[in-house]
This record gives sequence, C-alpha cells and structure tokens, in this order.
Amino acid sequence: MIAVVPHPGENLFKAYCYSCHNGEARQDSRIAPPIFAIQRRYKMEYSEMDAFVSALAEFTLNPSEDSVLMYDAIEKFGLMPPMAYDKSDVLKIAEYIYQADFIHPGNQSAIGKGERLQPKQRGKFVASATKANLGQNLMAAIKSKGTKGAIEFCNIHAISITDSMRNEMGVESIQRVSDKARNPKNTANKEEIGYINTFKAQLENGEDFDVILNDLGETFVYYSPITTNKLCTQCHGAEKSIKPEALARIKELYSEDKATDYSENEVRGMWKIVMAKD
Repeated sequence: MIAVVPHPGENLFKAYCYSCHNGEARQDSRIAPPIFAIQRRYKMEYSEMDAFVSALAEFTLNPSEDSVLMYDAIEKFGLMPPMAYDKSDVLKIAEYIYQADFIHPGNQSAIGKGERLQPKQRGKFVASATKANLGQNLMAAIKSKGTKGAIEFCNIHAISITDSMRNEMGVESIQRVSDKARNPKNTANKEEIGYINTFKAQLENGEDFDVILNDLGETFVYYSPITTNKLCTQCHGAEKSIKPEALARIKELYSEDKATDYSENEVRGMWKIVMAKD
C-alpha cells in the first residue's frame, strides 16, 4: 500500500490561513472570505497553476486595492493586512490551495447554531465560530491601534466575547485555558495540562490532532488545541521580539503574565467547551 504524502503547503495553510479563511464559521462570524471562494475566484482568473500561485502569493505578501479580485470581500472584510511570511512558504500554500479539494461553505456539516451536530462536531463548530468572532475584533483593533491596541482589546473584551458566544451558541461555557496563561483566570488545571501536553506531543510527532471529548453524565466537555501563527507572536513571542510599547502594556495589564516566548506553530493552550446533553 502506497502512503499518501501530504502536500508541503497543507500544514502551512492550516497553521497560517485556516483560522481566518475556514468555511465552518457562520457568515456573520467570518473575518475573511472562505478558502473555497478564494480558490474558485482565482481559478476563474488564472486557470494555469503557475499563474494562480504567482498571483495569490503576490497579493498575500503585498495586498493592494489595485490587485483585488474579490471586490465584495473587500467591502465586507476590508483589505487584508500584508502577511509577513516567508515567500517560499506562501508559494507552497498557494500551490496547495490550487490543488486542494475544498468543501463549499454551504455544504459544511454545521446546521444553525450546531444543535443538531454530534458532540465533537458541535464543539468544533462552537470553537471555530468563537475564534472567528475574536479574530474579527482583534484584527480591527490591530488595524486601528496596532499591537498595543490588540492587547488592550483582549484585556477588556476577550472574555466578554466568549461569554456572549456562550449564550449565542447555547452551551454551558466557552473558555480558553493554557499552561502558560496571560490572564490567571485562564490557567489550566492539572488534568487540562495533561491534555495540552498530549496535543503538544501530537504536533511534535507530526500527527493530526485528536480532539478530546469527556462525558460527565449531564454534560460533555470538548477540548481542542490552540496553535500559534505569526500574528500570535506579535503579543506572545519572545519578549525581545515584541514591540517595546506593547510589552510595556502587557506588563502593566498582566502582572502575572506567562504567555510569551512562543514560536510559530506551537500549542499555546486549548479550547474548553462545556455542552449540556440534549
């Protein structure tokens, strides 16, 4: 039996692009067009792979209104900020996007607010929608006030947003927990640290993440990993790489901060979603 070797751009796409461009978030929670729509639009303009890859990579690295193909997306989401990734990585991602078979967002398994999904699917749906909501607001804060503004946004609004999503999604609680928390309220307990270490081992071994679902009788508790990308390292990277004004604001707002010294593509914590049984 011949093993299927993943395209080298697949993991890069999942690490750098999926959180903003996935098709599982509801339309009103999206912060960017789903990847299915991007692939389709670029293939309409550039049917040959080389031209597709070149155009998509150039726009990703140097977004400009002059090179926009998806005008409706710009009106809805605004112009994407330039992605400070290595060009070689972006080219691999663009080639993967050209070749991949993405599912149309309308054919995703999520229905309504996720009530009809199986518990693992529902947990994934809730985590994805909450991540998109947080991301949309975070990107707006970065655009208007820079990294310092993003830190202030998280300090004031992040927990309130997850609480509002808890009500909207009809679940018991939504929380992000970590073994190196910025906000002490998000500190993982001993059992949860074990789960985080499991996710870290899966990532280190090149394995697909195996989400965790605990049956507690009246509720399910869903856990899935939170991984870092280049955007995350603006606030969670090595202290010497964080802008001085941003680092000063972190220390001012979070006297017990432990959430620095991360590199790209590391497990920074996990989603914890408690769902009542139907």
